[in-house]
Amino acid sequence: MPNQHSFEKYKQRMEEDPEPIEVNVGSYTYRTNYGLYQFKPTKWLEELNHRNYLTHYGITTFVNY
Repeated sequence: MPNQHSFEKYKQRMEEDPEPIEVNVGSYTYRTNYGLYQFKPTKWLEELNHRNYLTHYGITTFVNY
């Protein structure tokens, strides 16, 4: 887990090799470095609950379009 003493190390690692996560609530999709996943429109919140949306080196973006 990152702490204030290792912030620069984590910041550098994130900038060099980011792990972005995008959740599109308009099209019910979840995208990572590993692929694009389609949620069921009626259960997307429940399905999102079973996905990682926080990582040490990632930034999660929620969009609606």
